[in-house]
Amino acid sequence: MMSSLPENLLQALMTLGDPNADIVTKRKALSDAEHLGLDALRPIPSDFEEFWVDIKLSDGWVSKTLIIKPKDTSSKPCPLIVFFHGGGYSMGEPLSVFRPGIDWAKAYGAVVALPSYKLAPEDPFPAAMHGSWEVLVHLSKVAEKDFGAKLDGPDGGFIIGGCSAGGGVSGALLGIHAFGDGGRDYVKLAKPLTGAFINTPVLAVADIIPEKYKGLWISREENAISEGITTEGINQFLQDFNPDYHSPWFSPLNAVAQCEDVNKAAASCPRVYIQTGHFDPLRDDGIVLGRLLSDLGVEVKEDCFSEDGHVGWTTMGIDAKTPGVPECTMNGMGWLLGK
Repeated sequence: MMSSLPENLLQALMTLGDPNADIVTKRKALSDAEHLGLDALRPIPSDFEEFWVDIKLSDGWVSKTLIIKPKDTSSKPCPLIVFFHGGGYSMGEPLSVFRPGIDWAKAYGAVVALPSYKLAPEDPFPAAMHGSWEVLVHLSKVAEKDFGAKLDGPDGGFIIGGCSAGGGVSGALLGIHAFGDGGRDYVKLAKPLTGAFINTPVLAVADIIPEKYKGLWISREENAISEGITTEGINQFLQDFNPDYHSPWFSPLNAVAQCEDVNKAAASCPRVYIQTGHFDPLRDDGIVLGRLLSDLGVEVKEDCFSEDGHVGWTTMGIDAKTPGVPECTMNGMGWLLGK
């Protein structure tokens, strides 16, 4: 079957899925793909602004974080959305999720933060998660004063999210926040999360799937070769990332499994919106998380796009085969914000 993707974008995606391509080649391919759709999204409306801020971590590393926000944040509450890019934990940049960022800012008057985070193999696990948590803590402290956001109360909100590896990052941070023990140096958020938006996440290997849900986790084999992503490619990314697969910093499945009072924790867990693609090798990472949280009583909303694989509403401008992906992306965020 011929691909419906533009040739230059298809070539970039095929390079990303090539286990023999080196990381420099893959990073360039992803950057090229990310920038294909960026020009069409600019300039942004005149009543919005975008700018970069440097968020310095405790070890001196700096997260280059793009802020998109209304110029006027005084006339109505502006919720904070922190959204992490994808890229197999080893590549990618905040601009890859510029499109949902500007769309959410316009639709919901949100302050949107798109952070960079440490990448493997230079910085393997748990650097991406630990650094991203530091960014999240920082934003929970300064977003109201510095950017005019409102993280709680009527019409406010504090949403974490991400796509692909960024979905893995946001899923892990959600787990730490709601169920986990972050360890000796753990610092809590200044304001609690009110929702999580998790798109096509990397969350699991076979060993950590709860026995109750093992029959659901079949997509790594069922969709081993999918357009733009393969199980072999995923395994290579994870090998470079080198995680402790049983750490709560890797997956919320572990945070739940290791939680001392899971029912009490679940009662205060924020609502969660999960997107998956039916033909994605990673489909069932999201499916299992959704079922687990739902069974614990957490409010969960899910969309599985029946005609797509590893899909999301990103800057790349890939047209989903399933009707309604952009609308689901907007409505899912609206649901998290109580709109």
